[in-house]
Amino acid sequence: MAETVQIEVKFNPKNLESVFGLPYRIEVEKGDTIEWIIKDPLIFKEIFFSSKKRIYGVKFTLYFEDTTPFQWKTESLRILGRFPPFYPDRFPIKIATGIADKKGDHKYGLKLVSLENENKGEPDFDDDPYLRVY
Repeated sequence: MAETVQIEVKFNPKNLESVFGLPYRIEVEKGDTIEWIIKDPLIFKEIFFSSKKRIYGVKFTLYFEDTTPFQWKTESLRILGRFPPFYPDRFPIKIATGIADKKGDHKYGLKLVSLENENKGEPDFDDDPYLRVY
């Protein structure tokens, strides 16, 4: 029976293994719905106020470079804020959702870029774990 698997995205820029607190490998069954979500509103305070420069917004991008178990390869979410701090008022927030319909090991990435750096091509933070569909 298909399940919904929620992967909570956190933010800790000092965690060298996973700045977003993602497990290195996630295993799900074919047909499961996978959701990458933000549950804690304080993540935005940490993101917007962790930098010494003004950040007016961020973009989360979840992407699969090679194979993807979903009908999409890239999903993005933009959040505007800081001055004044406009944070979303409904939680959890979904960054991406998909039904895993292709078996295999799929390397994916979750990156965060401030909107000020978006055109420079380099993310502020990037994690690259695996999603295994069996």
